[in-house]
Amino acid sequence: MNSKVSKRDVLRHRLIDDIDEDAVESITNDYVDAYADNDHVPDGDLPSDLTREMREAYPFHPVLLDALETRYYADEGNQNTRGMIYLFSKILTTTADPEADPNNEDSPRLIEQTDFVTHGDIDAVLFEDELSRINFDRPNVCIEDIRNRVDPEAIPFGRRILNTILLYSLTPDEGEGAGTAEIVMGAYRTGDLVSDVVLNLEQLYGVAWYLHKLNGKYAIRDRQNPNALIQNEANEVDEDDALEEIAGTVADVFGVNAYPVGFIDGDLKEVPDSREIKIVVKANKWTPEDVQTVIKHAGGSPGREWRNTLVFVQPSDDKVIESGTGFIEKARYIHGAEEVLKDESLDDEIRSSVERQREDERRELRDRVELAYGEILDGDDLLNEFDMAAEMDLDVFVSGDEPLHAGDIANSVAAEGIDLRTHVWPIVEDLLDRRGEASLEDIYHQFLRQPTYPIPGDPSAVVDAAVQALADKPVVSHGPKGFSESLDGSSLDTMLLNESDVARWTTEDVERELRQRFGSGTKSIDIGNFELELLDGRDVWLEGDSHDTVMTAVGRLSQDDKYVLYSGANVVSKAQSDATIRDVSDANPIGSGEVRERVDDALESDGRADTRRVLEAIRRDESIYLPGDETDQIFREVVSDALVENYRIDIDREYVASLGDRDPTNVRLVPIVSDDVGDEIIAYLSDLEGGDEFTVGSVAGRFDSGVTKAAVQTFLLDHLGRDSEPEYVIASDGSGDPTRWSPGYEFRIPSGGWRFQFNGDDVAELRRKWRNEEDSGEVTYGEVRFKLTDRMGIPGPLQGTARIQETMTKLTIEPDEDYTQVRDLFERMPDEATNISVEINFE
Repeated sequence: MNSKVSKRDVLRHRLIDDIDEDAVESITNDYVDAYADNDHVPDGDLPSDLTREMREAYPFHPVLLDALETRYYADEGNQNTRGMIYLFSKILTTTADPEADPNNEDSPRLIEQTDFVTHGDIDAVLFEDELSRINFDRPNVCIEDIRNRVDPEAIPFGRRILNTILLYSLTPDEGEGAGTAEIVMGAYRTGDLVSDVVLNLEQLYGVAWYLHKLNGKYAIRDRQNPNALIQNEANEVDEDDALEEIAGTVADVFGVNAYPVGFIDGDLKEVPDSREIKIVVKANKWTPEDVQTVIKHAGGSPGREWRNTLVFVQPSDDKVIESGTGFIEKARYIHGAEEVLKDESLDDEIRSSVERQREDERRELRDRVELAYGEILDGDDLLNEFDMAAEMDLDVFVSGDEPLHAGDIANSVAAEGIDLRTHVWPIVEDLLDRRGEASLEDIYHQFLRQPTYPIPGDPSAVVDAAVQALADKPVVSHGPKGFSESLDGSSLDTMLLNESDVARWTTEDVERELRQRFGSGTKSIDIGNFELELLDGRDVWLEGDSHDTVMTAVGRLSQDDKYVLYSGANVVSKAQSDATIRDVSDANPIGSGEVRERVDDALESDGRADTRRVLEAIRRDESIYLPGDETDQIFREVVSDALVENYRIDIDREYVASLGDRDPTNVRLVPIVSDDVGDEIIAYLSDLEGGDEFTVGSVAGRFDSGVTKAAVQTFLLDHLGRDSEPEYVIASDGSGDPTRWSPGYEFRIPSGGWRFQFNGDDVAELRRKWRNEEDSGEVTYGEVRFKLTDRMGIPGPLQGTARIQETMTKLTIEPDEDYTQVRDLFERMPDEATNISVEINFE
């Protein structure tokens, strides 16, 4: 027994008692004819002398014997022959029902269900023990697929196909796996259709988790097939979810402002209501009802305003996106891959494979979408005349390079020039009849609202069309600069009015309007606001230069003695936009007495009187009138009289007793105490000990109500510092600078110590003065200022930026610094420093 033939002879001799040769010939011919008479098994894949071999090997299929001999029983010798005899004897004696008693002779046998023993008869479940001796893992995973995933009703040949493939997969090597012809010969039985076997094979791939494709062959492996994992999840994907995936792909293909509809219930009503051109892409052909739904609804609610912003696109010819067209299946597969990738336990190899297959399917789905579209509905009134619309190919309709790009479609749809101009004047006439005015933006909006108009590409196209269409029409335009007979330079804000509805005013008309307003009880008119009111108004057109017209009218009116021009607190003689013209014919003239009363009121209520505020209040009071040519003299008298009394002029807390050449309408008056009270304050402070603190209130409280806190404050700030006795400083920082004091701050009597001051331009002189006056102590207040004209004073982060001409440095010394630190500061100060100002208090 040194050949294959001898093994087959032994099998037949040992296992088969009798053979009906005529029946064998008929059965064999039927099998061979079935293999040959179809397009699924190429003739080249069949053994050259298959008919003869099948007759000689009957009832064992020779291709099965070849597979077993070459793969598992290849060694010559009695042992391998015995192995094949044992396997086939079990095939002949095994019950068809794995649960039946194998010793019961009445139980149907597996062999009774076939007329040829093929690969499919070596069932993975029934022969698990025998197959597991060759490979333990692969029969187990094959059985798992058979039991858990192969539906015998949906894939009736699935079990026999997996049995066949398993026999070609038990030994992992480069040649593992079964081709289509081998699978057909392993799974086919008399009466079957080879095409059904092949169809089941295609269905099985993706259902069985452990079925893999390897270089055109199918193999069972003990690793899960990523495709099967995906397909398993894909089977659970709801069709609505798949359609939503397709809608997303459609949106990606067409781009921004594309809205897929017809995919999900209600999406026809969800296209937003905006002024942008929207490309509405349907899953199937548009119907009049669908078009009406989109046009009349927006954002899920009825009532679309911008009805003429919709472009309707559909699949080409008879293409549709629905079940059975391949779109749903691919979308489900993509969703399935997404679900598989959610499993964090996937190893890297499977994850990469799933991601790769997902992206491949996405590309294929996108390709299918691109091939499915597109046509565009081209009609003048799709809402009412749908049947008149033409279905045009996007390739022809779109002028851009990408017929499926929403932007190119919108550009091709957008109308301009004559297409818009012919509709402009009817729109304007209608708006003027209904409203009396119309902006160019209103015209643009009308185009967007009415589906019978062409769709404008953008607002500028409508503006350009309106400028040309209205050039010879009886309208005038109104913009930020007023009226114009020309629409050149117009914008969306430009208003249009009937020429006959606009009155043209000259200077005399403006003056007449001013007099009428004053005659009706108005006392003051802000000239700038009046001018803007006339310019913004759309019923009056100012002739010539509108500004000059208004100012000339105001100037003429102000020549009348009863009218006065104010600009802030000043009476002016020339009309200007920031001025106010007032009718003073009924106002009471006032003099120095009334002004003094107002100054006194301010001093009493605020503790000070700003003459500028007093004058501004007088100018605002329409019941009184202070002549402009008397104002300076009256305020000079009032201020001079106050200075004679117990008042001073406050100039940044320097208190002076003379007006000099200062403007009397712009000074601040503050009260001072009498000399007697001042002496008492000095005496009180002189009795205080070093470290004692006091306030304005505590000092004022030592006197009766005739001595005000404001007067005491003026006195204390005027004498603040260490230049004279008694010495006192601001308690919070030890400063003697009155500008650093704020209401509520306390004053303090220094506990001894000394003060260093310097003002000059010479650093050497500063150092000499310090050496002469230096004493011990700690800083209670210290400030050093100086100017530099080189780069030394520029902070580091600003070095190398803009060119700096000079820097002013201000140093505030921390309290409690030792005097020796101040000495070091002066020693290190740049010799180039000028404008030096130093004030330091030590205790």
